[in-house]
Amino acid sequence: MSGGFGVLLKEDVKYQTQLIGTVQLTLNSPANNFVPMSIASHPVMKQLDEKASLSPIPVPPFVSAPRQPKSVTIDYKEGKLVTLQDIGIRLFEEAGIWIIPDRRLRDEQVFVKGRWDSYALAEALKKYHEVEPMFVGDYAAEVDKHSEAFEDIFDRLGQDSSEEFKKLADMAEAGQTLTWGQLQQDFPGTAKMWDFMEGQKPSPDTVITLDRHLTMRLSGYEKGADYPNGGFSMSYPKPRPAPKTGN
Repeated sequence: MSGGFGVLLKEDVKYQTQLIGTVQLTLNSPANNFVPMSIASHPVMKQLDEKASLSPIPVPPFVSAPRQPKSVTIDYKEGKLVTLQDIGIRLFEEAGIWIIPDRRLRDEQVFVKGRWDSYALAEALKKYHEVEPMFVGDYAAEVDKHSEAFEDIFDRLGQDSSEEFKKLADMAEAGQTLTWGQLQQDFPGTAKMWDFMEGQKPSPDTVITLDRHLTMRLSGYEKGADYPNGGFSMSYPKPRPAPKTGN
């Protein structure tokens, strides 16, 4: 485990990871006082036998999508003092070039002058950016690549899931919504899973939006226990093109 998650691991506890598909249901109300609820393609698994465990598999090096964004001219005219983050935003909005810099340097100011080809400006940033390698890629192509992987994995995970999960996942993919009354009528099993405080139950016409995620669970099993007594999860939605807001 990388980063801060490593401190959560204990030597005397066994851990298992589980990849699942989830559909998040969000009740929309003016007060936004309803906590979202997720249903999973698979229940939390029982502790597996030692023989079923897998050895760690090295992750292959990341390879960016081959397609390149369009080449455009970015004009800084007589010169301007800007941050690396400012340049990255401009490359993204004007040329579709996706920049991921070292966060420690993104607020550092540099002076840029004259007309630049977008590729040349990205290459100049690479040379300037000496602390960590900087990722430069075609944002639209990366979205396409990761969206395809998302769909492939989600489809595999959903093959053995419940009928309610499959139907709600299809509705989420199609961008459909439903009301609390429809959920109770058409998906009673899912509706029963939603816990509300007394007096806070939604009205039948409250709209529910649906989103699909891929979720990785890490579950901890104390010695002699068959079911987890703790853990955490991380969820990721399907990548989508970012709207150009001008900001």
